[in-house]
Amino acid sequence: ILGGQSGNISFVSYDGGREECKEMPRESAIMSDNNARNTMSAVDFLSFLHFSQKQTDVSLEEVRTLFSSLNSQAEFVDGSGIESVGSVGGSREFITRETFARYLLSDANELFDPQKEEEMGFTYMDSPLSHYWINTSHDTYLANTGTNPVTPGEVGTFQTDLQMYTAALYRGCRCLDLDVWDGTNEEKEPVVRYGLSTSDAADKNDVKSPSKRVVGDSGSSLLFSDILRCVNSFLQSEPDSYPIILSIENHCMLQQQEKMASHP
Repeated sequence: ILGGQSGNISFVSYDGGREECKEMPRESAIMSDNNARNTMSAVDFLSFLHFSQKQTDVSLEEVRTLFSSLNSQAEFVDGSGIESVGSVGGSREFITRETFARYLLSDANELFDPQKEEEMGFTYMDSPLSHYWINTSHDTYLANTGTNPVTPGEVGTFQTDLQMYTAALYRGCRCLDLDVWDGTNEEKEPVVRYGLSTSDAADKNDVKSPSKRVVGDSGSSLLFSDILRCVNSFLQSEPDSYPIILSIENHCMLQQQEKMASHP
C-alpha cells in the first residue's frame, strides 16, 4: 500500500505511514533564502512544483504567468501583492509568503485534475456514495472571531455565522456540518450552534456525573431554517451544482425534529 506495494498491513505499519503522510514541508523551508523580503522566487516555486508537488509538466513561463495573476489578486484583496522589484517585473518573479499560502488554498492548487472533471461531468453519478471523494466542511457554522461568548477574552474562539455556509459552498464544499439543538426562541425553532461541555465543574474522574452531558451553547446560534434557505439560494444560483449533503448532528427532542423535517 505504501510505496506502491499491495497486500495487508498491520496497525503499526498503518500508524507509521499515517505519520509520514501528515508531514508537510514548512513554508519557510521553500521560501527564498537569499532575500530579506520574505518572498519566493519563480525559480524556487518551479522547483517546489517539480519536486514537492510532482507537477513536472509546468514551465518557468507558466509560473511567471501564475505569479502575475496571484499578485494581482493579492493586491486587490489586501494590498499584499508585489508590483515591482528593481528593474525586474516583480509581479512575475516573486510572491510573498501570504500569497503563497493563499495559492495553496486556491483552485490553482486543486488536487483533482480539471480535465478529468470535464470528462466525468454528471455521467458518473450512479455509484454508491462511498465511491466518491466529497469536499467536506467541519463545523461549517463557526467563524473565528477571537472572542468567546462563554469565556470572554479567550484567544482563538468562534461565533456562529450564516455566511460561513455560503462561503463553504462557493469554495466547493458539498457536505455541510450542522449541529442542531432545541431552540429557545419564541417559535421554538431548531437552531444550529456549537455544543458546550459542562464537565469543567464536575469531577473529571466521575464519568457518571450528570454534568458530563453535552449541552447547547447559550451564545450565538443560527436558525436551522435560515441555513436551509441559504443552501436553496445557492442551488438557485448554481443549478448545475453537484448534490449537497447535510451532515446533521441531531440533539433535538422529537417535536423539534418534526419541525426540521417539515421545512422545504
